[in-house]
This record gives sequence, C-alpha cells and structure tokens, in this order.
Amino acid sequence: MTDDHAAAHPDTDHPDDRPSRALLARRVVGFDDALHKRMASSTERLPFGSVRLTPDLPLVYSLSGMHIDRPVALPELRAAVDRWMGDLPNQSLWTTRAEVAWSLGGVMAEDGWTLSRVVFMVHDRTTAPNVSPVGFRTVDAAEYAVFTRPFVLEEEWGSPPVAEEMVRRDARLEARMDARFVLAPDADAGCHVYRHGTIAQIEAVGVLTESRGRGLGEGLMAAAMRECADAETLFLIADADGWPQHWYGRLGFLKVAAGWEWNRKRESADQHA
Repeated sequence: MTDDHAAAHPDTDHPDDRPSRALLARRVVGFDDALHKRMASSTERLPFGSVRLTPDLPLVYSLSGMHIDRPVALPELRAAVDRWMGDLPNQSLWTTRAEVAWSLGGVMAEDGWTLSRVVFMVHDRTTAPNVSPVGFRTVDAAEYAVFTRPFVLEEEWGSPPVAEEMVRRDARLEARMDARFVLAPDADAGCHVYRHGTIAQIEAVGVLTESRGRGLGEGLMAAAMRECADAETLFLIADADGWPQHWYGRLGFLKVAAGWEWNRKRESADQHA
C-alpha cells in the first residue's frame, strides 16, 4: 500500500503519540475508497476487488471504475472490464497494492491502458502556509461552477460536455458528502474540501492559467487548511510524477501511501474528466 510497505506492518505509535505511518495510510486510503463508493450510483463486489458505476455522469472517469485489491489473472480482469465497463466512454482501474501494480506491469500498456501514479500525503499539523487566506471564501456547488467551467476547459481533456458533467459532479459531492468549495476572491482559483468524522481531504486544487504566479495557490491552501483546522487527519492526493507533490511537501504534507491508476478511453467517446 505504501511506497515502502509501511502499511503491511503492525501499528506502532511514535514516541510523541502521533499515529504511525501505517495507520495514517489505512485511514486516508479507506476515506478515499468510501468517498468514491458513496458517490457512485452502484457498487458491486468482485473476486479481486470491486467495481463502481455512475452511468449518469459517464465523462467523469473518477466516478466509475474498478478497484483491484489482490492479484488477478489478466484474462479474468479483461472479462470483468468487458462485462462491467464495456459501454463506458472512459475505463478506469485502480489499486493501492504494490504487488498488484507489479503483477500487471507493462501488460496493461499492451491493452491500451495509460498508467498514472499518485501519492497520498498527510499534513504534519505543524507547518502552515506563509500567506493569509483573507478574501478566500467557502461557497456552495452552484456558485463554484464559475470556476469549474473555465478550469475544465483549460485542461487537455476538457470540453463543454465534460465541463457540464463536472459541474454536476460537484453538486453530487455537495449532496452526498460533507463537501465544501473554496474560491479565490476573483474566482480564478479553487479547491474542494471533503470531511467525514475526524478526517478531511483537500482535492482538485487549481488556478486558472492567466492567474498563475501570483501566490494564489498558497493562499488557496491556507484557506482550505483553515476549513480543516479541527480535523485530526488532513490529507490530499498528488500526482507522483509532477511538481505539485514537492510544493505540497513544503507546506507540510508527507507521503504515507501510493496508488496506481490505469485509464483507457474509447475512441468514439468525448475526452474524459
């Protein structure tokens, strides 16, 4: 589960009584899994994991996909993908198990899947951004659409149909999760905050291209962290191969777990979200 197998070891507390890395990994991976199941229209158990489906939002690939939690033979996986996701415009496979990722390896690329790696990062609760969150505000999903639409359209995978489904995705988050949306003063930066119990997640951090380089990202993080000040565990998920994870590291976020995701797009479908 973690990049050094910490989650495979028994829990032990640090001398200062902070949760162990293994325990933090289980908390945040479990939170992410529960969030996606709650957002899906339906979830089915499989011999090697589970599949979640949201056919009313087919262009948002994160709302439909297959979670693999144990090694699986490729013919069995192919059959399951054809059965459960054959009609989806975007197909997604996901695991936090290193042994699963290693077993699938390059075979997935031969079948047309693209691999992306992510890291789960937990805040150390001692480091704070060096900017003030003054002016940033928490809004509902309807108001947040003023940022979602242009942000999606700037992305390589963006299109008007995808942008509209992402707006509907935000409304679904608000209805099904304790979701909050943080918006910059000029609506040119924004992010999501999800809460459940003592755990909080910051997600979908973004700044419009024309407004980058002005410190909006750090101000946005300061505002989001203010929303989560009373959370026992605060985490986010970052691209393992991109610069943001190093930026998050400077803000006090530490890697505790890893994830692997394969995506495949049907040629006749619109771009995915």
